[in-house]
Amino acid sequence: MESVQQHQQQQVVPQERTEPTEGEEKKTSSTLTIGKGQCWGKLISLNPIYPSIELCQDSVIMGRSVATCQVTFNSPIVSGKHCKIYRDPTTTSRNIVFVDDTSTNGTYINNEVIGKGAKILIENGCEIAIIPKKGIEKISFIYQDCFEENKEIDQGGPQQTYDMREVLGTGNFATVRLGVHRETGQKYAIKVIDKKKMSITSKRKDSLMDEVNVLTKVHHDNIISIKEVFETQKNLYLVLELVTGGELFDKIIEEKKFTENTCRYVLKQLCDAVLYLHTKGIAHRDLKPENILLSSPGSYCIKISDFGLSRALDEGTFMKTMCGTPQYVAPEVLTKGEREGYGKSVDLWSIGVILYILLCGFPPFGDPSTKDFFEKVKRGEFSFPKPYWDPISDEAKELIRHLIKVNAEERYTIEQTLNHPWFTQHKDDLQIYYDNKGFFPKQANAAPVTTAPPTTTPAVVESKLVEEPKQPEQQQPDLKQDNQPEQTEQQEPIKQQDNQQEQQDDSQQKPSEKLANDDTPSPVGLPNLKKRVLSENSYYEKEDDNKRYKQDQE
Repeated sequence: MESVQQHQQQQVVPQERTEPTEGEEKKTSSTLTIGKGQCWGKLISLNPIYPSIELCQDSVIMGRSVATCQVTFNSPIVSGKHCKIYRDPTTTSRNIVFVDDTSTNGTYINNEVIGKGAKILIENGCEIAIIPKKGIEKISFIYQDCFEENKEIDQGGPQQTYDMREVLGTGNFATVRLGVHRETGQKYAIKVIDKKKMSITSKRKDSLMDEVNVLTKVHHDNIISIKEVFETQKNLYLVLELVTGGELFDKIIEEKKFTENTCRYVLKQLCDAVLYLHTKGIAHRDLKPENILLSSPGSYCIKISDFGLSRALDEGTFMKTMCGTPQYVAPEVLTKGEREGYGKSVDLWSIGVILYILLCGFPPFGDPSTKDFFEKVKRGEFSFPKPYWDPISDEAKELIRHLIKVNAEERYTIEQTLNHPWFTQHKDDLQIYYDNKGFFPKQANAAPVTTAPPTTTPAVVESKLVEEPKQPEQQQPDLKQDNQPEQTEQQEPIKQQDNQQEQQDDSQQKPSEKLANDDTPSPVGLPNLKKRVLSENSYYEKEDDNKRYKQDQE
């Protein structure tokens, strides 16, 4: 182990890459110890060519300058004094740790830039990135609070069995992190549920174990599997199957829309999984592209995830909690809710909305932030506007009409959906995908392109649509990696423009002017990647304006 004296600099030099054997995790070449005394925190390197760092002094400065930094990186992209990581030495029961950003290019916490001259409070598990961008050798670390880690281990947490790595996703009461089994090197997705936050957001006392109870009783190729469960005083840990293809949501943004054959394959898998769930008396209640994962990059094999709102039902039982995501929520959830309840058919409505979006690239009911959105949902008011739906088959449109039907008793069941001609008359097309394990030649899979004026082209829309003004193309953020400092600095002005634009749109459109009577949907600009959901005890959860350090909403 390499050590340096307090205030003495240590240059971090990239090591030669060594490829691990199959099933083995790449190891960093060494661990640096900064300072003397007890280690209060660790920076676990996410790039195997850089070492991890043990923090044994109250503050550490990282950057390029040999004169002022304890840890230096020889890269022109790193600022002379890039950032400072320090803790409050007056507290003994817990670590209070901050990061000061003094860089030009930005220091990032969980992919969000801090901003030059600003500081942020960090917690155990946060990702600190000096260079987060693609195309450049990444310099990024996971902060481990030794006090918190040891406390969780003593209470039976998974930290002794699994190396907890970077954050894969965050939510209201849960964070998903990469976990690597310390003995086998096998990778998993570990969902960390904050028990206190979970109890606040749910009315039901036993809701904490809903996801565990569902996942432990289901075994299906298109449903995420669970390996084991850990519980401490603070957290519930679910060790889940790791899939690497990302969310279907991101694939929609990338592809804009899918061909019917690709849609058919994706939807067939989704329906097979829902049939399996419904047969077992389980309703998912939050089906959406964000909760549908792709098994591997380039593949269209899917896995349903996030069963936090799922519920196992006895025959004839109805659910009454207000939950789901606005873009995909069925009208009976809005109109009946706690009074009369609703059944498993809410999943079929969500499937219809997902199919609609996959085929055309925009949602059937427009932007959830508009005043009349929920009224459109309650009335089932949607259309197939030209020219976007011209290439789509009548079979697909007919199936959507049967799924997005306000009367739940008239809505297709999952069995009727799978027996629709859109599936049954195209078995050969489906078989091509199954034979290729979800892969398909790029040239054969390219969706037909329909050109339209910019003012009428609808964006790919997600559950958290917020209308944004048109921006010059060179200023548009990278949808896959929103890590440009300039975008964060402009975030508040964009919000104000959004509100002004929405007010103008509302004032110009009369209530009687319905989307169903238009030939084209209203323009919505670029999609905002912040996600909004309906939780079990809130009708519509507002997005928190305080975007500095806070676990994002799920």
